[in-house]
Amino acid sequence: MNVTKAAPATASLTTALRLDAALVAMAGLALIIAASPLGRLLAFDAGFLRTAGLLLLPWAAFVGWSGMRVPPSRIAAWTVVTGNTLWVLASLTALILRAIDPNVLGITVVLAQALVVAALAGWQAVTMRGAAR
Repeated sequence: MNVTKAAPATASLTTALRLDAALVAMAGLALIIAASPLGRLLAFDAGFLRTAGLLLLPWAAFVGWSGMRVPPSRIAAWTVVTGNTLWVLASLTALILRAIDPNVLGITVVLAQALVVAALAGWQAVTMRGAAR
């Protein structure tokens, strides 16, 4: 392993995981605290949003724990990449199959969060490959 390449890649992966955990925790808390007004604004059921928020908090804890390990566990980091990828696919599939039926603003929010999560998964995957060299 090339130590000069591994150290920046490890730092970048740690940063990506910690940022991911913070964003997921904030999203989860926002969905729990503001489920009713967000539901009205985006045309989502408030119970659905609250449940999504509750499910995000343990995920945020796992991602945060993964980012606190130095170097991060490869298995944990790849689990995060896989989980993020599945979240993006589930978000897009729910829209396409109309499992959810938000208004235009709600669709925009779903697509925007999917894009952010995809970017994080990509960043994490790239830094995982860099850390392996």
